[in-house]
Amino acid sequence: MNAHARTSAAILRLPRHARAASQARHTVAALAASHDQDVADRGQLLVTEAVANAVEHTIGTQVTVELAVDGSTGTMYCAVFDTDPRARLPEPRIVAELPPWDEKAEIAESGRGLDLIRALSDEWGCEREEDGKWVWFQLRPAA
Repeated sequence: MNAHARTSAAILRLPRHARAASQARHTVAALAASHDQDVADRGQLLVTEAVANAVEHTIGTQVTVELAVDGSTGTMYCAVFDTDPRARLPEPRIVAELPPWDEKAEIAESGRGLDLIRALSDEWGCEREEDGKWVWFQLRPAA
């Protein structure tokens, strides 16, 4: 395998703090810098949303982010783990089903992170572990 085809990867263990999303976004940018720009852009947005959700909606003290970019295919994989003992699996809201006059739909400034992950990733999911949960997504370059 040549050097270009190697998978670049990072594991971040971040304190559950507002700056965690920014740190994860910068790591995605660095890992994806020499790859498909669309994958890099979507990856930065979605990791920001996934980490922000973990920080805002869980009670654990740490968020773990695993990132990998396959050098031969340009596919990005991201998984975000939180140690919330409640380990409730998140469910995206179906924003499109809200009537256009719904006041909540017009004023909501947050709460759409999983909707974005579902809409912009090629694959995504949530998996429960004994001590928390993973939210993951995969992004592939356009053919």
